[in-house]
Amino acid sequence: IVMDPNSGEIIAMTNKPSFSLNEIPRDDVSSLLSMSKNLNIVDVYEPGSTFKVLTTATALEEKATTLNDTFYDPGYRIVDGQRINCWRLHGHGSQTMVDGLCNSCNSVFVDLSLRLGEGTMYKYFDKYGFGKLTNVDFAGESAGIVMDREVAQKVDLARMGFGQAIAVTPLQLIRAECSVFNGGKLMQPYFVKSISNSYNNYVKTFSPTIVSKTVSKDTSDKINYMMEQVIDKANAINAFIPGYRVGGKTGTSQKYEDGKINGKYIASF
Repeated sequence: IVMDPNSGEIIAMTNKPSFSLNEIPRDDVSSLLSMSKNLNIVDVYEPGSTFKVLTTATALEEKATTLNDTFYDPGYRIVDGQRINCWRLHGHGSQTMVDGLCNSCNSVFVDLSLRLGEGTMYKYFDKYGFGKLTNVDFAGESAGIVMDREVAQKVDLARMGFGQAIAVTPLQLIRAECSVFNGGKLMQPYFVKSISNSYNNYVKTFSPTIVSKTVSKDTSDKINYMMEQVIDKANAINAFIPGYRVGGKTGTSQKYEDGKINGKYIASF
């Protein structure tokens, strides 16, 4: 998905596998139906570490952390008697908040989500638009899955901080992330900019619409700086574009089949 963060306009979107409209596989109905689905809008997934950007923004906005805040990661946290591992099993040791995002350290985001608490985390889930439709101008949209607050345990909240125990559509995720990059404006996403008739007269035009405010410009500026640091410290040379500031965040989430982890992953950026 390519979205203009300042307007909410969806500039480009693609799904794979797909098919050519000149060669529609009508002899295989199941394949046709599966490939006809706009996965970016219809399907939900646990976003994994890309969600850490939003947890960071929430914690900065709520003064629950600072860029120079320090954390110690031995490779895990124990929450409600359950061990939550960092992806780096021997840990990252002592690190700042900026390092924590660059390292994508699970332990840091467990700490942040528990500092924020259930009430604040759920307040921001609502601000970011999770658990409800974006009302994009495309049929079949899913609202995502946000666990009922009444049944969420402390260990669930801890996992939500790094993108597990919550499911979103890719469209919901990019819209929320754009809001913390553009100064805090959650935009209404849209495909169609204008509709014209056969005489080239515009029948209807669509303009950018701010749905809500998520974070302050100060928080947004800090997030943009941190996203650049993620790319710089990873030495992600292929992501650099001469003349542009580039930021990014990776994410890896486990896939489940019949309620069990199957050793497969969804990679995000």
